[in-house]
Amino acid sequence: AQKAKDGLGTTHSLGRDALNHLQMSNMTDVAALLPGGKTVNPDLTSQNSFSIREGGTGNGNAAFGTAVEVDGVRLGNNASFGEMGGVDTRSVAVENIESIEVITGVPSAEYGDLGSGMVRINTRKGRTPTNITFSVNPRTYQASVSKGIDLQENNGVLNLSAEWARAIKKLISPYECYTRTGITLGYSNTFAKGLRFEAGFSGNIGGMNTKDDPDAFTGEFKKERDNAFRGNTSLTWQLNKPGITNLKFDASVNFNDNLYHYHKYESYASNQPAVHAEQEGYFIADRLPLTFFSDQIIDSKELDLAASVKYNWHKRWDDVKSQLKAGVQWKANGNVGKGEYYQDPSLAANGYRPRPYTDYPFMHNLSVYAEEHLTLPVAGTRLEVTAGLRLENVFIQGSLYNKKATLSPRFNLKWQLSESFAVRGGWGITEKLPSYYILYPKQEYRDIQTFGFPHGDQTSYIYYTQPYTVTYNPDLRWQRNSSSELGLEASFLGAKVSLTGFYNITKGPYNFIDMY
Repeated sequence: AQKAKDGLGTTHSLGRDALNHLQMSNMTDVAALLPGGKTVNPDLTSQNSFSIREGGTGNGNAAFGTAVEVDGVRLGNNASFGEMGGVDTRSVAVENIESIEVITGVPSAEYGDLGSGMVRINTRKGRTPTNITFSVNPRTYQASVSKGIDLQENNGVLNLSAEWARAIKKLISPYECYTRTGITLGYSNTFAKGLRFEAGFSGNIGGMNTKDDPDAFTGEFKKERDNAFRGNTSLTWQLNKPGITNLKFDASVNFNDNLYHYHKYESYASNQPAVHAEQEGYFIADRLPLTFFSDQIIDSKELDLAASVKYNWHKRWDDVKSQLKAGVQWKANGNVGKGEYYQDPSLAANGYRPRPYTDYPFMHNLSVYAEEHLTLPVAGTRLEVTAGLRLENVFIQGSLYNKKATLSPRFNLKWQLSESFAVRGGWGITEKLPSYYILYPKQEYRDIQTFGFPHGDQTSYIYYTQPYTVTYNPDLRWQRNSSSELGLEASFLGAKVSLTGFYNITKGPYNFIDMY
């Protein structure tokens, strides 16, 4: 990995040559090229997510706070009802990647809804030759094709790519595998020498599939659908006028279609009671058959929408340079899946209740930011300072956590004392919005068996059901991450040395606490 030449915070850039050398099958494989990274065996059959500056523990949930973008489209995990974790990157095709930027230091005020860092993935743009790749390892097969087509006569450039990958979990039992079939389309063009238009679409169809293993219970299987669809468009207006250099309008959509289906064989020595009541009171428990197959479904469809307007102004006075940027951003996260249920409700496990995800409203986030990057000479040296402020306001209709506003200041500084030596530092606050797992705790039920009575060769049981939920916390604040770093950069005898020390602390990490 190489340090980015622009920007004052710690940022690592990975180009196409480095990615080709790595021969990756999943995005998280690039962690091996970062300082302190380690090489691991590629595995598409388990969830893969980035975790920046985790520190060896799960405290603060660095993976959940690591943001991931593909061509400006944020891969969201806020609308997930599963336990908090990082964004699963297996649905992102890897062979059409041009570069990856990993921000581990204090990020720009332009970026929000993140904690410990950010990973920005850029696909190939512009005219390129036809590129066909094949790769094989003992458990993974992968093939891809890509090309950038110049449409001639100022009609722009069209980029196309397709990729297929299949990974087996165990060689001794090749009945469980993950499949990825990805496609990427991109178009870019410049009109009237001042309007730059870009649009893109990428998607994946695949997931985990467990076939019936002859050595296991006959008829059992698991299927996990992992489909993803991402779209983005942007228009940059190059004005180059006093007070404004350019305006950029962009919008994006990210849709994750995940479905978990567990077809399970159940066998009991006697009829078992099963309580599925959702109201408080006394109820007769259902009786489960002695042997049967049940079908448990978790249907999650996360939908993330975003739009923004960005302003840039570049100005120079002799040796003093100013780069001012500001913007307004809107984002919405929601889940339109059917949720958790059994195909046959009468065969649901004891204590199980359905949970439709469409019952929960979208979370909207409106934010504004401004940031100044100033470069000025100081007694024969060069000083660069970046100062920014981000204001965010979250709206959740019908939620007790509605209308929470927060401020996030960010500062970076670099003092170039000579051509071969520089000192830099930074401090900033970032905030990670909560996931639906935190916003909407699962409705819980306490089922108390009161008595039973026989009738014929059967026995029925009476239960008292008492619904309860996790208590609302009026002191809940969004998870905040305070980042500080100090670095030295030097070059001598043709070698470059960079030393960085950092101190990160997560305040108010999201978790549940039982207090009695």
